[in-house]
Amino acid sequence: MNSNKTSSNDIVVTGLGMLTAHGLGLKANVEAFTAPSSRKSQDDYKVVGFNPAPHLTDRKVIKAVAHRDVLGLVALEDCMKNSGISPQTINPDRTGLYVGAPPSSCEDHHNYHEGMESSVDASGKLIEKNFGDHFRSASPTTLLNGLPNNVLCYGSKTMDARGPNSNYTTLETSSHMAIIGASRAMRRNRIDSAIVGGYAEHGDKVFISSMKARGLYNATPMAEGAAFATIETRANAEKRAAKVLCTILACNAASDAQGPYKMASEPILADLITQTLTQAQVKPGDIEVVMTTGSGVAAVDSAELKAIDAIWSGATKPLVASTATRWGNLMEAGGVAEIGFLQTCYANKSVPESAMSEKSAASAQKLNIERRKAAILRATPWGEYTCLIVEMAKP
Repeated sequence: MNSNKTSSNDIVVTGLGMLTAHGLGLKANVEAFTAPSSRKSQDDYKVVGFNPAPHLTDRKVIKAVAHRDVLGLVALEDCMKNSGISPQTINPDRTGLYVGAPPSSCEDHHNYHEGMESSVDASGKLIEKNFGDHFRSASPTTLLNGLPNNVLCYGSKTMDARGPNSNYTTLETSSHMAIIGASRAMRRNRIDSAIVGGYAEHGDKVFISSMKARGLYNATPMAEGAAFATIETRANAEKRAAKVLCTILACNAASDAQGPYKMASEPILADLITQTLTQAQVKPGDIEVVMTTGSGVAAVDSAELKAIDAIWSGATKPLVASTATRWGNLMEAGGVAEIGFLQTCYANKSVPESAMSEKSAASAQKLNIERRKAAILRATPWGEYTCLIVEMAKP
């Protein structure tokens, strides 16, 4: 989707919902933006002591689904509230839901491991009797807690959204994949609005151990959180008299096709950024801020900065920033949360020094509110990459 010229066919963001260890809502998280960065323990990025019941339309789901799914549902409903949409104010048949969800963790399925192991013989062939005996006695709730599409299902029910929907489990790129899916449906005139975003669990211990064993994660903590955005055609937003936060100029995805832990990311990322700029009809020099993943995967973080250097070698250098110092690596919730960060930065006409990359000079923190185009990069250790280009509304 591109939109250098104002058009009723533009795709715009009209609301955000967010929940991290800092609290519920954009305001609670914005307060952390101006604070100095700090090295926190893993548990400091976990959402604890939060009572979700007052914030959920259907409180019964609290007992039915996992903690991470509840966080996602709370942020989704916060997004609905902030964008002013409800089952009464939308056309259900033309409203979609696109969710980036964490893969089911090993711990969610620990009750099934023994049964699965006893259900196959040494050659891997299924022993149907063992399989049946175990799963007839297994708790359905255990399975429900481990499903990666709970937020999608319960969210569609809450919104009464009957349009197309999709679920993505691609780690750091998940929320951008949700934006791509929803934008495609809008361009094809299948829907007028959608909620997009993702939610992240407190890192599964087995996953973290496997990553660290391969030397892929450094000091960036895994973190719990959720972030959702309402996107809609400009015509639909104007019809609702909704406030526009930004315009989505383009969003693309790419893969290096090398397989897990085999990354050839710098040329892929550079090519992806170039293609996305072209699709958005934006020149490199028009971009004032580039948000990086800050995943803690040293190879990917380094490749992002090298790709940025390759693209902007002969153009006005953008500010390079990351929100990981405030939220940790939000995994699936990243990519949308940065829109709230940029909104705050442009309102303050500066980027907090503690959020800026070493590639940006501290003296270059000031923002020009006449140049409001930004790029948000996301990258995974699986060699998947996305680039979102937005034009922020004037503060």
